[in-house]
Amino acid sequence: ITDLTNKVLNAQGSLSLVEQKQLFDQIDKIGGQSPISVLVDLTSTFDQNTVRLIIGKLERLREAIKATLAADEANHEKSVATFKAMIEKLQELEDEIRNDEEKSKVQLKSNENAKISETERKATNELLEKQSNTAREASEAQLEVATDNYESRTADRSRSIAIITQVIQLLKASEQEQQQPPAI
Repeated sequence: ITDLTNKVLNAQGSLSLVEQKQLFDQIDKIGGQSPISVLVDLTSTFDQNTVRLIIGKLERLREAIKATLAADEANHEKSVATFKAMIEKLQELEDEIRNDEEKSKVQLKSNENAKISETERKATNELLEKQSNTAREASEAQLEVATDNYESRTADRSRSIAIITQVIQLLKASEQEQQQPPAI
């Protein structure tokens, strides 16, 4: 509750120290309710200008979260492109290794005095292939971790946006109720 309230208070412009003190005193009185119900309870005691100020700050906070979400999406796309480029480079390296292997075979056949035995050549080729496979697996694991982290951050921000949107709707409804004359 305090973190959300601090974000609201610290977004462009601010409430006076007296208003901030009143806000925190009321939060302490309300206790462990949800942030949405706390904000609705608090705003019912504020004048319309303060409620509009809080709504404006929440809307700016929501837009800022949306902007960071868009930036994360762009970074994710960039990471995927980098990963694909890395895989292409690994494929090229693997092709080069195969070409070198073929050249080595031809050279071995033509050089009767070659000191490298068939077993050593196979071991060398297997080692090169294992290194290539290990590099590819490591790159794939990194992409998977990056993708999981991205999806987690995206889900968190989407939930934040939904909560803030709900708070804004509740605050606007509360503001409209305050504007209506009391029923007689």
